[in-house]
Amino acid sequence: MKDKKSAKQDLTTDASKTALQTSSTDLVTLKAPNDKMKHLKSFLLVGTLIAALTTTLIGLIVSLLYYVPGTSEPKWEKYNIADHVGPFVIAMIFVGVIIAFTIALVLTAKKHLILDTKTGLASAGSIGFIASFTDVISVGSYGVTMGLNKPLKMNLKPKLMPGTLTVGYAVPQMLESTLFLVAFDVEIVTLITMMAICIVGGIVGSFIAKYVNSQVFRLIAGVMLFVFAILMILVHPQVGVIKAAADGIGTSGLRGWRLAVGLIAYFFLGICSSLGLGIFAPSLAILALLGLSQTAILAIMSASASGMMPPAAIKYMKDKNYNLKDALMMTFGGVFGTLAAFLIIFVGIQVGGDVEMKTFYNVLKWIAVAVIFYCSFMMLFDFGKDFKKYGWNDDTDDVIPDMK
Repeated sequence: MKDKKSAKQDLTTDASKTALQTSSTDLVTLKAPNDKMKHLKSFLLVGTLIAALTTTLIGLIVSLLYYVPGTSEPKWEKYNIADHVGPFVIAMIFVGVIIAFTIALVLTAKKHLILDTKTGLASAGSIGFIASFTDVISVGSYGVTMGLNKPLKMNLKPKLMPGTLTVGYAVPQMLESTLFLVAFDVEIVTLITMMAICIVGGIVGSFIAKYVNSQVFRLIAGVMLFVFAILMILVHPQVGVIKAAADGIGTSGLRGWRLAVGLIAYFFLGICSSLGLGIFAPSLAILALLGLSQTAILAIMSASASGMMPPAAIKYMKDKNYNLKDALMMTFGGVFGTLAAFLIIFVGIQVGGDVEMKTFYNVLKWIAVAVIFYCSFMMLFDFGKDFKKYGWNDDTDDVIPDMK
């Protein structure tokens, strides 16, 4: 009898040990992916901060010591801060904001970002690199992002597009502005007033975006992008319908009624940019018609967008009206895309290769037109398809998946 009881106890003990071992194995299996995701998250956060700082430092050094002297008249004359005090000071302010905003984004991600084994990071990072690269060479970033959203399987929801793009491209855009402001001549009064009014428009747009559902955004974006593409064709040098924009010849600043018109236009462009529509095409057309040179337009466009994006981005972050994971990866890829474009196109081809940039830009602008038309048609197609099923109702108003 004792032997039977003893055998029974042994069997029970063995079963308990087996169950405990199985449970422990399962815990180890579950813990491994979690630990892996924690390490990946730490790498992304630290990497994003280091990337923003190093790309800014490298870009400034190359611009001040090589690009500006290489494009100056007479050639290879050293950069003199006294001749560019206003733009240089604004550029240094942007450097400070780059550091502060990147830290704020990283701290937000440290607290709220959730990664899992299904999390796709490469798509958003790749799109951030490509779109920021094309933004530097005057093609724009928002239209390119919308065009690559589905093909590269980022699948960012339309409702979250404005906030994600504003947050994700804030740092790359400020880096671009910093490089342009130290490299190009622009009149300080025009620059500051246009920046200020664009910031106001951007903040207004960030409030509006909260009440715009996916269907409304698709319709507005589709129509506006179509109009912007038409404008880009009209201002294209090989078309020349709007000759002032096509020639790219003008002054470095605006005065009187021209400045007043520019300010009114830039208020509404700030709203458009904050809603994820970008400002490149209408800016190029309007500012060129008002008499600004191509380089002054580039500096004003990038600086105005840079001034508008951080306060608008803070509003989106506060409302949690964006995709944190995609925004972080766009920032990570975007700073490298911005620096790469500046080094390859401006430093390598323009200065190092002593190449005429006009033909190169013409090709890029036709590519931009094609991309923006594609984005417009896709937005309108999706609007029409979902309108049949849901009408004006928003079928994508769910909780942001990667935030607590």
